[in-house]
Amino acid sequence: MKSDFLDYVIYKIILSIPIRQETEAEVDEYVICDNEYLRATFLGIGDSFGYVILDVKLENKTDGEITVIPMDSSVDDVMVQFLSGLPATMQGHKSMNQAWLIGSEPQNNIEFKLWIVDENWSDLYKTETIRLVR
Repeated sequence: MKSDFLDYVIYKIILSIPIRQETEAEVDEYVICDNEYLRATFLGIGDSFGYVILDVKLENKTDGEITVIPMDSSVDDVMVQFLSGLPATMQGHKSMNQAWLIGSEPQNNIEFKLWIVDENWSDLYKTETIRLVR
């Protein structure tokens, strides 16, 4: 069951791109990462068995296997290790819905980076900070 968080919060996504510019967009599209390896779409904040979760759709745009790991994550400026029961591993050109446990319902912001590795856990890409704000 989704919380009302998205219903009463106007989000802006601030994506820091490699040239250190920032772009702001209303969260109509919910796309938080789109590059040659991955397209990640923010689906919302939810509740699963009493735990607050960040729902994201991950799409592997490569021919090979990739794993996506949330890094340097925080909720309301408090560092939190986003967790799930399984790694977000996808075969080439496949997608999955991923729910990361984030600790508490955000009041102001969520920040994290996405680290993308290949089947040998070699670095492919690490995003700049993705910041979701009220």
